[in-house]
Amino acid sequence: MAGRPRFGLLLGLFLCLTTRAWGTSFTVSPIQIVLTASTTSALLTVANQSDETLRLEVSAFAWDQDPDGQMQLTATEDVLFFPSLLTLGPGERRNVRVGAATAVAPSEKTYRIFVEELPPPEGGSTEPKKSGVRILTRMGIPVFIPPAKPAAKCRIEELAAHRGRLSFSVRNAGNVHLLAGEVRVRGIGARDEQLFERRTDGWYVLAGGARDYVLEIPSAECHKTRAVAVEVETEQGSVAERVELPPDGCPS
Repeated sequence: MAGRPRFGLLLGLFLCLTTRAWGTSFTVSPIQIVLTASTTSALLTVANQSDETLRLEVSAFAWDQDPDGQMQLTATEDVLFFPSLLTLGPGERRNVRVGAATAVAPSEKTYRIFVEELPPPEGGSTEPKKSGVRILTRMGIPVFIPPAKPAAKCRIEELAAHRGRLSFSVRNAGNVHLLAGEVRVRGIGARDEQLFERRTDGWYVLAGGARDYVLEIPSAECHKTRAVAVEVETEQGSVAERVELPPDGCPS
């Protein structure tokens, strides 16, 4: 599973910039880590791309998701790392060793390593201060411990339309994570013509988990719509389902 994603990955929690806000810049690579029985550790490279010294803290959490795709993080000792604190001068880079302290299981184990910028020490910096609000950056890297026999399986379940709203779940019935790319919804008319199309981005769906979606059916086309088709693109290919619009599928 290492290094195969075709879709853009989220690195974690990004900067939210406002007027007169500024932040420093660092990068973390690779964008994901896979640990196995034969590869029990890996290097995470942190590079300071700013013109000032950075203080960074590393932490690890077990990673789960709720049906809305929000991360659920809990403290863990399953993932080891060293060092936990970094000080990087301008242009400097350092490696963090990441290792597994847990055995491979029948279903994939998932974690997140965070690299977070710390505030500069009070009165300890000789660098000139900038005016405005400083934004501290936090980046999260997925860490996967896959099973010995990985099997990916994506399903679209609970596809239903009611009063102009389409709901469905993208379920991962496999034992490893899947990366859902684009989620495409099409409205189909009486002559099989396409009446409307909606696209939304997917994300990770962890092993045994599901991601719920609710989308509005365009009111102008709803009463002309005979069926709605949903297609989800994954690393293993596309999956699709279709549902006929019931009598109460559109707003009255």
